[in-house]
Amino acid sequence: MGCCGEGRDASEVFKPRRKRWCTDILCLILFAAFWGYLGVFFVMSYQKDPTLLDDILYPKDSYGNNCGKPGSATASYPKAIFPTLDADIIAQAGILAVGMYWKFEPTVYCAESCPTGFSLANPVEYGGSDYPGLTQPNSRFYAYVTQDVLSRCFPVDTTSTHERVELCAVPACFNTTLNATLGGAVSCYTVAAQPDASNVWEVCKPGSSVAQCALERTACTLQIDVADTQTFVPHEQTAESEAFTKTYASYVKLAVAAVESIIRGPGLYTFLLAGILLPFILAFVWAIFLRFFAATLIYMLTFFYVLLCVAGCLYLALKAGWLDSSAAITDLLGTITDAAAAAGAAAYNVTQDLLSSADASERTLYSVLAVIAIIFTLLSIIGLLAARKSIKRLIAMVRES
Repeated sequence: MGCCGEGRDASEVFKPRRKRWCTDILCLILFAAFWGYLGVFFVMSYQKDPTLLDDILYPKDSYGNNCGKPGSATASYPKAIFPTLDADIIAQAGILAVGMYWKFEPTVYCAESCPTGFSLANPVEYGGSDYPGLTQPNSRFYAYVTQDVLSRCFPVDTTSTHERVELCAVPACFNTTLNATLGGAVSCYTVAAQPDASNVWEVCKPGSSVAQCALERTACTLQIDVADTQTFVPHEQTAESEAFTKTYASYVKLAVAAVESIIRGPGLYTFLLAGILLPFILAFVWAIFLRFFAATLIYMLTFFYVLLCVAGCLYLALKAGWLDSSAAITDLLGTITDAAAAAGAAAYNVTQDLLSSADASERTLYSVLAVIAIIFTLLSIIGLLAARKSIKRLIAMVRES
């Protein structure tokens, strides 16, 4: 552009920075223009549709409201729940069955808090005439335990334990010695899940004293605790929708566990150290290494490249049978094969197959490949020798970068 002063000094391997300042300024102008374009693009997009940012910050219900958005009718309803998830799954089973989950559109309500379970004594109603906004959806009761993920209340579990019973199977309830020891307080207990178990009796029945409970537990040889559970599910739930809901819940539980594992306790320290601090340190160490050892690294990589080409030529020549007459090569291969045999039959077979000459029908192919590899290697070496100045220029560029 006529602003760089003197022409290139042919004796220099790499043009110094003082002769490249104008191109640096040009790149800086382009970089600033790019960021300016991104800023203008963001502002224009936001002015055209401000709800784009609102939908990211505040979950949106099915009636045009952003849950928890300050100044809106739903400002005091910051959570989003899915009150008819089972019905929505049944209605949209076609797209779920083929795995098109991104097209699934569940019904969304705004709520004051995420449901923590279903209570028959005090059921919580969502929606209805008290729902904020211009549209009042139908009143719904929610039956799932939920997990708050970015203000979205995802279902986690529908089962809760309500009773735990201590049972004993050995000795049996009709054992006379047992009854005599416990003062005739033993009576057989019917297990609903296994009605054929007629030998079971209940340990520490309601109303038993502490001493009596201790005596019964001591007398029992095989004690089993049974935990009865109850599950509250929506009336419209089917076996198919239940399967989808449990799958959905398992994904949520896995995602939440993964996030919690790196934001709490040892996981947080590991994440901060190995995920943030260590990469920065290694990046600076690598940059410093290249600054002082760029030539060493590049020449070493070039040497290994040539060494790999030569090794490929030797291997193809070996398979082609060109080295069978060499006593030194034969002795070396014999030593390697013997070492592999000592390691095991499998290692011996693999080594023997790799290092032995090919069959007569394949030697012509290996001979052609060996000739091509030798020509390619020679051309590579000649090209590297001819590009000595370019390699030095590469080293200078790496150091400066």
